[in-house]
Amino acid sequence: MQRAVVVGAVVVVACATPYQQMGVLGGYEDRSIGGRRHIVTVKVNASTDRGTALEYLHRRAQELCPNGYEIVDRTSGNNGNVFDGTSKPELNAVVECSAEEWEKSAIPSRPRRAARDESEDDAEEPRAPAAHFFCSMSPTDSSIGQCSLSREKCIAAQGRIVERGADAGPCTEGAAASCFTFERTDSKRAARCAPTRGSCERLRVEKGSDGTLVSACVDVDADVAADRRIPSLPLESLTEPSEPTPEAPANGEGP
Repeated sequence: MQRAVVVGAVVVVACATPYQQMGVLGGYEDRSIGGRRHIVTVKVNASTDRGTALEYLHRRAQELCPNGYEIVDRTSGNNGNVFDGTSKPELNAVVECSAEEWEKSAIPSRPRRAARDESEDDAEEPRAPAAHFFCSMSPTDSSIGQCSLSREKCIAAQGRIVERGADAGPCTEGAAASCFTFERTDSKRAARCAPTRGSCERLRVEKGSDGTLVSACVDVDADVAADRRIPSLPLESLTEPSEPTPEAPANGEGP
């Protein structure tokens, strides 16, 4: 009986902290401090790295502030416990929702009119919402950043930025980004995008360092990227001189 309990305890400790409200394995907790601000705390166990803890913090901030937020104060440390010589990371942050998000909740909706105006017969059909990039850039190094067409992929990119030893800024919406295309192992084209031309060039060089064929960076609107219409510039090798490959339609994986 005693042995089973010990084994069970080891299994629990070895499990990484999932994204959840604060529990036995850790998680997040938050509280409003008035106005547009919340305090968010993330605690994870020693089987979970600090980059994942930061990803959880930004994910909870985006749930609290769907239309945007800013980290106005952040501290990090360890939550006091050590397992197998590794401390357990802890993050605390003050999150401020954007003014637009706060004001939207305070504006009452208009009552619907009972009668139609004659001019409404000529009204245009409502349009689909415009696409947006969601970009994260290191606040300490403007050459490190990445953009995606969804918040989920942007959150994943934040974790990769932290793994590179840099701080990751919040995922903010933008109408355009700087993108390049590259050749996948199945010979199809895929794309990567970044907030600035400089950060795109850094991504491009890193992608091409293993011999992958890459194109030059080009500024792209989010609507164009969403329709898979990123300009297909000639591909080149950054590791050895070679002739550019013929232009081909950009398909396959997108940002």
